Amino acid sequence: MGRLELGARPAIELTIDAASVDTGSERRDERLRSEDFFAVARDPYIRFVSRAARVKDDRLSVAGELMARGSRIEVDVDATVSAVDDEYELEADTFVMHSGLGITWNPAQITRPWCRLSVSGRLVQVPVTPEEPHTAAPSRRFARTCHDVGPYGARRCQS
Repeated sequence: MGRLELGARPAIELTIDAASVDTGSERRDERLRSEDFFAVARDPYIRFVSRAARVKDDRLSVAGELMARGSRIEVDVDATVSAVDDEYELEADTFVMHSGLGITWNPAQITRPWCRLSVSGRLVQVPVTPEEPHTAAPSRRFARTCHDVGPYGARRCQS
């Protein structure tokens, strides 16, 4: 699940259930879910949050943080955005230093510190419903309710 809103901060947020990664090989997918790679039992999400994003023609350039296994690394991504019907398709490709996320396992003990990361998806416009005006309670104390909404302690609070 993700969000792209260039006028917002952050402009891009993407959360992936690490157990949903599908390489076409069930055995490889189980290995990727293990402690040696994504450590799904300990940290079930892969998350990306942009720091900066800009569009020029059909190119989207993004700098941000990639989070997995309880670690974070800086990532720069260049993507192509193309119109398809009433939606947009996004194709992104970059190289990441997976060793910075603690992913260093290799059966031959020859570790390549980087790997290619490819992301493709379809951007779907979701109508935004305006929030109802907030009216304060008569007292000066305000109640605050917080609900967990995702990994890494992200919370949504209502006053």
